[in-house]
Amino acid sequence: MNRKLVLPLVLAIAALIIMVLTIIILRVTGYGMGEGGMTRQEYYQQIPLHPSQLTVEAIENAVAVRWLGTGADDITYQIYRKTSSDTEWQWLNNVELVGDNMGKYEFIDTTIKPGTSYIYGVRAVAVYGKESDMSESEVIIP
Repeated sequence: MNRKLVLPLVLAIAALIIMVLTIIILRVTGYGMGEGGMTRQEYYQQIPLHPSQLTVEAIENAVAVRWLGTGADDITYQIYRKTSSDTEWQWLNNVELVGDNMGKYEFIDTTIKPGTSYIYGVRAVAVYGKESDMSESEVIIP
């Protein structure tokens, strides 16, 4: 065999072996398959974390609803309200995530009726449609 062809042939075979081994390692470890080693389908089936540390505070002619972000990068928060005697939630608004989504969020409800008992709920909704459990506030009477 021609010596000029041997070196390029050996290098090509070595590169092919390295590529095959890399693919095998990625498949076994799960790296490169999406978030946390999941397939794209598994990722889209995940239910987002629910917002935490939900609090409500009566302020002048309104209620301040506050919560801590979940850290997810592909969600919107939905704000709901119901009276203490209602069973169905009423959607109020959406709040888009900010930055790394690890900070505090606030929504001001100015559509209240003073003296009415309210419960607020916040849920995270992923861009692919899955919804977290509802985080519910204590009853508040503004």
